Amino acid sequence: GNAGTAVNGTGGPAAGKQTTAQSSQSAHPRRFSLWSALFSGTFGSLVHSLLTSSFTSVHVRSVSALRASLSRAPGHDAVLPHEARRNALRIATDLDAQLRRVSDDAHELLVHAEEREESERRLRQSLYVQTCEIMGRLLNELRRMLSPSPALPAAGGRGDDATKVLIVGRLCHLFKFRLGSLPSLLDPGSSPSALGGSSSGGKGPGSAGTMITLTELGSSFDLADDDDDGLVSFDEAMEAMESAFSGTSFRGAEMVRDTLLLGQGGGPSGSGGPPSSGPYGKDAAPRNVTLSELALLSARGLRHDPTGPNSALGTVQRSLDGIVSRCFAEWSRA
Repeated sequence: GNAGTAVNGTGGPAAGKQTTAQSSQSAHPRRFSLWSALFSGTFGSLVHSLLTSSFTSVHVRSVSALRASLSRAPGHDAVLPHEARRNALRIATDLDAQLRRVSDDAHELLVHAEEREESERRLRQSLYVQTCEIMGRLLNELRRMLSPSPALPAAGGRGDDATKVLIVGRLCHLFKFRLGSLPSLLDPGSSPSALGGSSSGGKGPGSAGTMITLTELGSSFDLADDDDDGLVSFDEAMEAMESAFSGTSFRGAEMVRDTLLLGQGGGPSGSGGPPSSGPYGKDAAPRNVTLSELALLSARGLRHDPTGPNSALGTVQRSLDGIVSRCFAEWSRA
């Protein structure tokens, strides 16, 4: 009888010790300190700030290199296609290397083994969001390069336009195939919706439950797009984002300013006035955006599809295809 009682875990000194140990474990399932509670939020804010600065530098460097290449390019009757491709390939390769470097440097922050799982989750999420944002900004800049700025005289005519669209078109074509870092940075498993939170940089709690879909964003975009040209101005984009994200923890207008870096130019960027220059330059401040660009710029609060054309990577590739088609169509006409 004693043997049976011991086997059943109800008698014997060993059973008593086991029961005491199990009670102690159930009372303290895992060690959770104040440091643990503070670290996750602090690390997330630190990563967000560092990556924002790094990705902004990457964007400015890539756009500056492209503008320098365009300024040195000869006219359309003297431009050499292989030279255009070589220069575009250099810019694309450099961008891919910079994205990889930012990712590698960010992963070096994972030095706290005690909180490594939570740190890695927040890091992956922030890399996903900020990669979406830099690609949204870059696509916006590339698309707007194809339209003459009203602040600059049209001195070159169609010849300069032909050179510009040839170089930009080749660059976007190379971006689609040479940015090998994008599939890992835009891994659907690293998105805020997949990881159950939002990389908001401490600007709001955010959770997967408060995120919106592309359909909801598209509905607000269509209402703002009065002339159905697929473009909305800066003010219209702010209004559309405010409407789309109403009822969530996100501030749509502030998201537009933050992701397009419109508040970093040394001047006010209120909704009633023109945006400040930010990294784009005073005469080249973003004037309009497309739905695809907004879908990338609002990645911190938007649920992308895991695969297909409406995934983050699919949205980038669709936008690049659109720019390539437009560039080569305009080049052939010129």
